[in-house]
Amino acid sequence: IQPAFYPDLPFTSKRPPEHITTRAGAPLTELTTRPVLISAGPTDPAFIAALADAARALIGCALTTPAGSRPVTAQDVAVVCPHVAQAAAVRATLTDLPGVLVGTTNALQGMERPAAVVAHPLAGYRDLTRFNTDPGRACVMLSRHRAHAVIVTDTHTGTVLAEADPSAPGVGAHRTIWNTLHP
Repeated sequence: IQPAFYPDLPFTSKRPPEHITTRAGAPLTELTTRPVLISAGPTDPAFIAALADAARALIGCALTTPAGSRPVTAQDVAVVCPHVAQAAAVRATLTDLPGVLVGTTNALQGMERPAAVVAHPLAGYRDLTRFNTDPGRACVMLSRHRAHAVIVTDTHTGTVLAEADPSAPGVGAHRTIWNTLHP
């Protein structure tokens, strides 16, 4: 994500070497996406369910750190949402997993977990606003994980970005992010 936010700043990660593998033993890449068809806005029930399902899927995978390997627990997972209503809906869906940290971008700034599920800030929108294109918000959301992040996206976001005015604030960063996630 560095090219989207700091293209002229050399960047070296100080993150410890960590990775997550599936229950079948397949390593997960650092960033993956899970596209969802969203038709009812940013709190679409399908979107909320996809965020919760992605968090559930991470629990029980294997986390490997310099100290060894162990199962991913609820306390290792965060769900990051741009909106309070989204976070509340996901939290309500995950009441059986109280250890999963669910919150807004602002609330989780400065926190991290080995794994994060990220609600893409443009998911559910067909028009861009300063709030959902704020590159700082996207940067915080995409940097709450240490080993793996799954970004739950809207199948319409690529089209929305392609049709957006390239000079609008944040559009360039979001296009870079989108193109990185969808090569």
